[in-house]
Amino acid sequence: MEEYHDPVDSDPGIVISRVRPDPSFYRRGVTRVMKRSDIEAEIECIGAAKIELGCGRGIIGCVCGMAWVPEDHTYELLSYRPRSRWGTERIFDPSTVARAEHEIPTSFNSWDDRLAQCAMVPGTPCPVMYGFRGDVPEDLIRGHDIIKTEPQSRWVIFESNQGTDDHIIRDFTPEEFIPNSSYLIRGTVVSEQRIRGGHTFLSIDTECGRVVCAAYEPSGPFRYLLDWLDPGDTVEVMGELRDSPRTLNLEKVHVISLVDEWEKVSNPVCPNCGTTMSSAGRGKGYRCRKCGAQAAQAVMKKKVRPVVLGWYEPPTEARRHLSKPLKRMGEVQPVEFVDCRNH
Repeated sequence: MEEYHDPVDSDPGIVISRVRPDPSFYRRGVTRVMKRSDIEAEIECIGAAKIELGCGRGIIGCVCGMAWVPEDHTYELLSYRPRSRWGTERIFDPSTVARAEHEIPTSFNSWDDRLAQCAMVPGTPCPVMYGFRGDVPEDLIRGHDIIKTEPQSRWVIFESNQGTDDHIIRDFTPEEFIPNSSYLIRGTVVSEQRIRGGHTFLSIDTECGRVVCAAYEPSGPFRYLLDWLDPGDTVEVMGELRDSPRTLNLEKVHVISLVDEWEKVSNPVCPNCGTTMSSAGRGKGYRCRKCGAQAAQAVMKKKVRPVVLGWYEPPTEARRHLSKPLKRMGEVQPVEFVDCRNH
C-alpha cells in the first residue's frame, strides 16, 4: 500500500478483523456521512487491526464494507493490465463491448446505445483495463471471452453493491431531509428554468418544502426531460441533496402524472349562421357578427406532449455506480430524449 500510495489524491486504510462490524455501519455509511470517532470505536470494540496512510479516511469504507450483509447485490469482473501498460492508452474493440452488452441480458452499464459509446473502460492511468458489471458471475466470464482488448495480466470477480440504489433513503421526515445524502421524494412540478453552462433546474413542491432539482451538463440529453415537464405534473425524483447551492442532483425521475395542456385550433363557428365568430374582447369570449350569437371559448385540442408516464435515467456514462439502472428494475424508458429547445 505504501509503494502505490499517492499522498496528494488518496488517504487509504486497511482493517483486518475476525469479527464482522455491526451491520448498521453499512447502512449508515452508504446513506449518511459517518463520524470517524464512531468507526474507530467499532474497530476497538471488535478487536480489529488497522493500517492508515495520510489521514486514513479509508478505514471508514473498510468498516462499512465489512459490515455489508447484502439484501441486493451485483458482480463486477475487473480485468487488469500488465504493469508495463499502466498509464498508456487502452486498446480495445468497442464493437465487442456492445456485443457483450446485447448478448448478455444480465449485464448492465457497459455500453450506451444512445451514444454508441463504451462505458466500462476507465480513462485514468490505473491498472484496470475494464469493469464488466452484471447479476450473474458466469455471464461475466462469458462476456470477458467476447470482449477483445490488449493482453491482460489477470481478472477477478467481486461481489458489489453497484447498481442497487442502496444509498437511497426512502422513509424520512422533513427534519431528516438533510444535505449529503440521497433520497427518493415525490412532488409537484412548480417551475423550470435554465442557466448558463447547460445545467437545467426544476422546482417541485414536496412534503419537505420546495426542492430545486438539478440535471447538470454532463448528464447530456437527460436534461431535456426537465424541459418537457410543466407545472402541475407529479414526479418522483431520486438523487443526492447538496448543501451549496441547495439542490437535488438527479439520478432518476419517475413521471407519475401529467396535466392536460390545450391549444387553440380556431375561433368557434356560429351554430346559426355557420360563419366563424369573432373575438368579443379580451376575456369576453366570441360573438357572431351576423346574428349576435355568443360562445365562451375557441375550438381547442389537447396538446401532444413529448413526455409520457414512466421512469427516466441519464446516459450510462453519467450514472453513479450505486444508482440502479432501469434494466435492473425491470423498467424501460418509455421514450428517447429529444431536444425541443429550438423547436
